[in-house]
Amino acid sequence: MRSFTIPLLLAGLGACVDDSSDGAIFITKNVAPGDDCTFTSTEGELFLPHGVWSVHSTGGYQMFPQMKSRITAAADQIDQRTIILQGARVDIELADPALRADLDLARLQAEGVTKFQSRFSAPLLPNGGITDGAIELLTRRLIDEIIAVRPGIDNVNQDAAPAFSTELLASVVVFGQLAGDEVTSQSFTFPVTLCNKCVVNIVGACPLPEDAAPRTGNSCNQFQDGNVDCCVNGSGGLVCPATVATTPPP
Repeated sequence: MRSFTIPLLLAGLGACVDDSSDGAIFITKNVAPGDDCTFTSTEGELFLPHGVWSVHSTGGYQMFPQMKSRITAAADQIDQRTIILQGARVDIELADPALRADLDLARLQAEGVTKFQSRFSAPLLPNGGITDGAIELLTRRLIDEIIAVRPGIDNVNQDAAPAFSTELLASVVVFGQLAGDEVTSQSFTFPVTLCNKCVVNIVGACPLPEDAAPRTGNSCNQFQDGNVDCCVNGSGGLVCPATVATTPPP
C-alpha cells in the first residue's frame, strides 16, 4: 500500500502568484518510489530522469510527479489558499517517425490513448508546500496498438522476439482548484523508453529451483524502471516475479 505524507513548508510571505496562471503549481521531478512504494513529499526524495517500460507490462506506466505550490498565504489564510489537485492532462508524442507513420495517430488521440486526463486528488498547501502525486502516464492500450504494427515483439521467448525499443515523450500539465478557479502547472515533459528486452528478464519455466532469488523489480510497478525476473507458467503466461519451488512438509 502506498503511503503519502504532506508536510507544510512555510516560506516568507509576499505578493501572491496570479491564481489563474500556470505558475501556481510547479512540477519539480518524477519521484523514484521508496521501499514498499512509499513517498514522503520532501525535496530530498530521489528522482527518475528517464523512464524504462517493458512491452510485457500488464498495466500502464506510473509517474509520481512532485508538485510545489507557488501560492503565498498569511497564517490565517492557509485553508483558503490551499490548491486541491485534481489530476493531470497528458499528451504523448512518439519519437520514431516510422512508428508514427504506421500508427493511426488521429484515431489514438480521439480514443484517448495519446491524449487524456489522468485523475488523482490531493491538497497542495501554500507557501512552498510540497505534494507527491500518482498518475497513469502511459496506458497498456498504447502497447497493444504498437504490438499490432510490430508483431512478435512481446514473444515470451526473448531469443526469438525481434529487438524493439522506442522513445515516448509524455507532456504533463497538472491542474487543480483554488477558491473556485482552475490553476495549472507548467508543461513537464518526461521521456520513457518502451522496449522488449529490458526490465523483464524471463529466466525459465515456473517454478524456479528452491535456491533461486528472483529480482522483484520496482516497488510500485514491477514492469518499469528496474529489473524483475519472471518465469513462464504452464499456459505460456508470465509470472512476475518468478515463483520459487518449495519443499513440501514431511
